[in-house]
Formats: sequence, structure tokens, C-alpha cells
Amino acid sequence: MISIRKNIVVILAVGSSVLALSTLWAQDAKFVADNLKYSREFYSKVHFVAIAELTEPFKYDRYPSGGPERIQCDAGTYLRQSGKPWTHVDQKMRSGVPIDYAERDRYFMTFALKDDWGRMGEPVNKDATRKLDGWIKLVDAALNAAPAAVKLVDKSETEGKTQWIFEAPSENPDGVPIRLTLRKPISDKTEKVLLHEFSGSLRLEGDKVAPGGAADRVRFGFGYMMRGPGGSEVSERVWEEMQQAREEKGASGDEEPESPASAGTVEDFFNRAGAKKAAGNLDGAIADYDRAIQIDPKDAAIYNNRGLAKQAKGDLDAAIVDFNRAIQLNPKDAIAYSNRGNTKRDKGDLDGAILDYNRAIRLDRKYAYAYYDRGLAKKQKSDLDGAIADYNRVIELDPKFAKAYCDRGVAKRRKGDLDGAISDYDRTVELDPKYAIAYFNRGNAKGDKGDLEGAIADYNRGIELNPKDSKAYDYRAEVHAKKKEYDAAVSDTLRAIELDPKKGDYYLDLGWYQLFNRKPREAIAASLKALELSPDDAVTIKTNLAHGYLFDNQFDKAKTIYLKNKNARLRDGKRTFSQAALDDFKEFQDAGITHPDIDKIKALLTSKTEAP
Repeated sequence: MISIRKNIVVILAVGSSVLALSTLWAQDAKFVADNLKYSREFYSKVHFVAIAELTEPFKYDRYPSGGPERIQCDAGTYLRQSGKPWTHVDQKMRSGVPIDYAERDRYFMTFALKDDWGRMGEPVNKDATRKLDGWIKLVDAALNAAPAAVKLVDKSETEGKTQWIFEAPSENPDGVPIRLTLRKPISDKTEKVLLHEFSGSLRLEGDKVAPGGAADRVRFGFGYMMRGPGGSEVSERVWEEMQQAREEKGASGDEEPESPASAGTVEDFFNRAGAKKAAGNLDGAIADYDRAIQIDPKDAAIYNNRGLAKQAKGDLDAAIVDFNRAIQLNPKDAIAYSNRGNTKRDKGDLDGAILDYNRAIRLDRKYAYAYYDRGLAKKQKSDLDGAIADYNRVIELDPKFAKAYCDRGVAKRRKGDLDGAISDYDRTVELDPKYAIAYFNRGNAKGDKGDLEGAIADYNRGIELNPKDSKAYDYRAEVHAKKKEYDAAVSDTLRAIELDPKKGDYYLDLGWYQLFNRKPREAIAASLKALELSPDDAVTIKTNLAHGYLFDNQFDKAKTIYLKNKNARLRDGKRTFSQAALDDFKEFQDAGITHPDIDKIKALLTSKTEAP
């Protein structure tokens, strides 16, 4: 009996172990399934980055919502916009990029660069297209892995992250096991964990991905980029550090802590410089680019990026020196010419900028941004037909280039083609419904056409999208004034002043609206402030000031200003002070605003008497 009881105990113990193990496997499977789903959803909403270790390694970037894509490999860089074919440029992936680069390294890119993808470079043949699309299918297959049986083989904490490693058998008997590595910051108290590495056996069979054999082993590292301060994107590691710093210090703006791996090589300094630039630390970025150049003084990309940092800092001459060096090292780099052109345009050297854009276009006839930037320079030179021709070419190369339609609309409006301008603005907001400037510009064109309600509706939408743009309130105030809604005009102008208190034109407008609002003392105060801020526009401002004194019954002060300035010309040279003042009196009369001494002032302004 004793031996039988012992056997029963043993059997029960074994059964309990199997049951416990089965429960653990079920928990592991649920944990993996839930977080693989979360990873797919998360990566679909951000700038996703993958590093691939295949026979030919590559780096893959993809923006969400059908955004542009980029693949970098030893054969160069391949780019495409949504629904467009791939193009190729001769910019190879940096050598030795580690599998966890997408997740851990401190790197950055300029946010606007994605707009260039697919708008430059040479067309790609069918074989190359098939290879690139196949690589993306492998990446997606790894992201969509759904192993039925998984087990946890390791859980650890390293470099500030909690890490789980799971294994699952391959569906192909000859394949290597699938290995999934998930990580999250130790400080992250949520239950969500991202997939950061995948390895296993996958192969392409025609247009589909199938489980592979031992020779078909692939390995992927996954990560993401987020938009940081200053219009740049930062790597996952930098973003997490920024978020943690905000939580701990309330976004104190302290410089990012230097990691042990962030100093030493060209790549280290280059990546750290990018992270500093993204965080707004331009001096720190430039210092790290300096150190990278000391190690490798013949890398054109470093000079190009240092030039961009100097341009952002406002050191335009030094930026041009860097772009010169980048071009010297790589004379076929269309982007360097375009960057130098932009900097020259910032300096006001429009002819020099156009020459650089011409060179960029000669190097790459399909570089849409070079045509776009040249169009901006031509528009600044008032070569409106030339600007429109360049915008037409941009749109021909990329029919979804929203800003090209918007700027073409500006050129058309300046030429008096209001319907054409509105049509272009319509297309802009169709392509980019959140582009506030397009609504402001369309509001201006509608105002020119007399569609005041339509103009205000557009200004309202633009302000909703960008409530910090002072010009928008100024535009809307002008339309309110045309509608004789002077309280609203004053309110909008005060908001514009709040956002940009150093702009004298806003005080000039405020003084004018206060006159119609029958508040001459407020008009006087606004005009005196406008004189302080915009002395070059003194003649125009003094018309408002004189009117204010007149309506405030300070006749002698008003008379002195009218007489002293009667023959002076306004800044635009088209009218004299007297002509402007007489035109104003007519507007006042139409608005029902009068004063007993207006006729005396009219007589002074129309007399042949010379100003004292």
C-alpha cells in the first residue's frame, strides 16, 4: 500500500507540473500576442524604422498613413512617395549599422526631408523594384508574426530597459526557431511592450513570404522616430530621454546626458550632433560635427549637416562655407547645391540662390524641391511668370506637392488672377487639410474679390489650425473693418499685437480702427506706439495721429501735424500726406464720423501755403 500511495503522489506531482507549465505557456502566448498587436498598431502611427541583417543588409524608413518610404543599402538609397515608383540616388547606407540602431542609437533627421523622398533621383528598373518590394514584405511578415506556441527564455534589465526574449518553433522543420525580443523603459509602468527584434527563417516565394529553411535566416531590428523641438525628428532613445526629462524636471531644457557609447567614432559624434540639433542645442550640435570632421575631414555629409545647423542658428556665411566644402567633396550632390541656394536666399542673394538651384536641377532633373525653391526665389524677385513655370514643373513631377499649389496661388494673386489663385488654394487644402497658410491665403484672395464672409470663414479655419500666427488676426481684422465691424477689428488687432508686440504695422492699423470706433485717445496712443516701432512709416502714421488729435478736440496739435507734413509723400510714393488725409475724411464721412473743424483742416491742406 505504501508503494502505491507513493506512486499516486508522484503522478499527482507530475500532473501539477504539467498543468502549471501549460498555464505559463498560455500566459506567455497571450503576452506575446497582445504586444505584437500593440507593436503593429504603434509602428503604423509613427515614423517606423527597421534594420535588416540579410545577405544584403538594409535600413528601411516608412511614414504613417501611406507616407513616403526609404531604403538605404550598399547599392545606394531608394525613395518613393505613396503610390509612386521607386527612385535611386547614389547615397549608400553608412557601414556597420548595428541591428539595434533603430531603437537605441542617438540619431536624428530633418523632418522636412521626407518631402524630398521620391522627388529626386533616377527611375528604378523592374528587377530592383521587385527586390525592394520583397524586402518590405519580409519586414511586414516579421511584424505580423503570430506564433502559436511561444515560451519565455529570458527576462532581464539592461541599459535602462526591461527585456523579454521569447522563442517559438519554425513552421518549416528545417528552419531555425523564431526569436522575439520585446523591450520597454524600466520607468514605463504600463503593460505595453514593443517588439524590437525578430529573427527566424523567412523566404520569398514569388510575391509571398513563406517559412524558410536554415539558409533563409533573417534578423530585423525595429524602432521609431518622433518629431522633436526645432522641426527635426529624434530616435527612439532620444525621445524616451526627452520624455523622462520632462517628467523628472518639467522640461528644464538641460542638455541630454552623454551615453558611454556616444563619443569616439564619426558615427557617434554625427548621431549625437543630430540629437542636439533636434533638441535645439545648435552650439552643441556644431561642436560635435566639428569633432566628427576632425576624425573624417572628407565626409561631405558632415559638412552638409553642420551647414544646416549653422543656417538654423543664423550664421549664414559660415553655413555657406560648409556647403561649399560639401560640394567640393561631392560635386554631384544636388541637395548640397539646393541647401546653399536656400542659405543665399536667406541672405537676400536671390541671383546667387537661383544659380545654385539651376546647378541642382542640372544634376537631378527630377528634383522637385529645387524647382520649388527656385520658384520661391523668382517670386521674391517679382518674376511671377518664372515662378509659376517652376511651380508648374513641381506639380508635373509630383501632383500631390501641396505647397507648390499654394505658392503658385500666391503668384497668381499678385498677377491679379484671383480665380486661379483660389483654385490653387482649394487644391492645397484638399491635399493638406491642416495647412493653415493655405486658408489664410485663400481668405486674402476671397477678400480681394469682395467675398468677405468667405474670407472670414477661411481665416477662422486657419486660426483654428494655428492660433499663434499674428498675421491671421491682422488679415481678419481688415475684413471686419470692411464690414464696419470695428469692435471685432480692434479685438483681432489687439490679439495680433499680443502675439507680435514689436510690429509697428499692427499699431498703425489699431489706430485707424479706433478712429472709426470713435475712440480718438486710443487712436492717439496706438499711433504714438507705431511711430516708435516703425519710424520709416512716419508720414502714414502721422495722418492717423493728426486725425486722433482732431477728433479729441486738440485742434492746435492736429493743425501742426497737418501743416508740417502736408507735402510729404507716403512711403509708397503714390500719394502725399494731404491727399491721404483728404481721402480719409471722405471715408470718415461715409461712415458718419464728422467734426466741426474738418472743413478748416481741408482748407489748410488744399491751400497753396507751404508747410512751415
